[in-house]
Amino acid sequence: MINVFRRKPFIALRVNESGDFHSQACVDKVEKIARILKRNGIKTYMYTSRSDLDFSKVRDAVIHGSGFTKPGIKGIFKIIPNKKAKVKGFSLCKGDCGICGLCQKFSNVCVVKH
Repeated sequence: MINVFRRKPFIALRVNESGDFHSQACVDKVEKIARILKRNGIKTYMYTSRSDLDFSKVRDAVIHGSGFTKPGIKGIFKIIPNKKAKVKGFSLCKGDCGICGLCQKFSNVCVVKH
């Protein structure tokens, strides 16, 4: 509804920017939200360190595992000490979501610790 009135509509929603899933119910809720937003052209994405949860039913949300992958996880997110430490097969985060969008895709991403 908000996008209808915006000059520059939202194209993505990052969930839990400063947090993580605290239960399986959170994973299920994010997937429901992603399904609704996807119909309106909005991607839903986030990072998690919770390798103990079940992501196998996640289809519409783009979830990156912090150093791990498993069914439903779309890519690995890895923190590196500097640009020279970039891991082969990983894209390097540009540090500005407004010009990038890597995390909204199904890819492995390295980010320089800051």
